[in-house]
Amino acid sequence: MIIIEVMIIYIFFTFISTYIHELGHALSAYFLGAEQVAITKQRNSYQIEFKTYFSFSYPITLSKNIVISFAGVVVQFLFSVLCIIQPFSISLSLISLVYMPYIFFNILYFYGLDGYYVLENLKTEAAKKWSVVLTIIFGCSWIFAWNGLLEIWNQPLLIEKVTYLVLSLFIWGQIAVKFIRNILKERRLEYDKY
Repeated sequence: MIIIEVMIIYIFFTFISTYIHELGHALSAYFLGAEQVAITKQRNSYQIEFKTYFSFSYPITLSKNIVISFAGVVVQFLFSVLCIIQPFSISLSLISLVYMPYIFFNILYFYGLDGYYVLENLKTEAAKKWSVVLTIIFGCSWIFAWNGLLEIWNQPLLIEKVTYLVLSLFIWGQIAVKFIRNILKERRLEYDKY
């Protein structure tokens, strides 16, 4: 029974969490004066993705671009913290803990991620410094994940430990796959320049 419960909570959590991430982009763009804001749903081979589109009638400033880009991660992080501290479901708390690195993966400097859109607009020297800072923040997000693992280890039943551990490895495997895909995409973009 625990396996079904964990899978259902994981599916709903990731769906809602991803939508809240895009809602953070959309709301920040709206409050910063965007004339049109839309969140669209796209279906890939095995998942549903949300994308936020917005348009301004004037050139967007660097500071507004940074706020809009980081708003998604900040709002998604706050949602996850609420899920961690809620008292009703230990499964939701543990899933939220081990999911943290996946949330902060978005701040890395890879094409298509939020960190890319921020750092592309900074001058080269500043971008290098901020790239290091964002990578450190991503690294620190693993503290949440390890805390989640410690909590998993304290679960009384072996089936609970195995279920949460398998789910954790699945989530972290997704991060590894995204990481490798983004590196390959970056290399392809570099080679296309020549």
